[in-house]
Amino acid sequence: MGRRGFYLSELFKIKEPFYPILRRGIELGRSWIRKEYQQKPLPLFLLWKGILKYLLDNPHYRYMFGPVSISNNFSKFSKSLIVDYITKNHFDYELAHYVKPKNKFKADLSAIDKDLLIESSDSLKDLDSLISDIENSHIKIPVLLRQYMNLNAKIICFNIDPKFSDCLDGFLVVDMQNIPPEMLEKIGKNF
Repeated sequence: MGRRGFYLSELFKIKEPFYPILRRGIELGRSWIRKEYQQKPLPLFLLWKGILKYLLDNPHYRYMFGPVSISNNFSKFSKSLIVDYITKNHFDYELAHYVKPKNKFKADLSAIDKDLLIESSDSLKDLDSLISDIENSHIKIPVLLRQYMNLNAKIICFNIDPKFSDCLDGFLVVDMQNIPPEMLEKIGKNF
């Protein structure tokens, strides 16, 4: 089965130097929270708690990886701002050499002075407010993406997924050794 056994291989071209991470990690596939439980913190917290418990019980797994989706409900401009922010703050350029998108996202910030706009958005919280102001529906950066960033996750590539409503997927990698201790303590209470 090898790398083709991973869902990510449908979205990204994975080169051999990345295989050690695949061997020492678990893939987090797509997850959904039922509509009536969305916007509530407990379901996502319990999901994280279960994943963390599994990883702590199986310390030979060091990494979590998988797609993190940004809905096509966002304008291309907002998606471009999110990609620009992540590329500057949460991107792993070394690992990016080993993974390429099958359908590359082409950011478009040419119509504005993005540096001036993003200058006031130097944190994820600021960017979230900016995106909410830009979007007619006032949607915000996806909760899972924000949660991953709080775990010091890195994105190594972006892809458009035509089989998933043309959403923008970031190839996400979380190194258990880089998760802030206070986050591990918060999620891991009562183990």
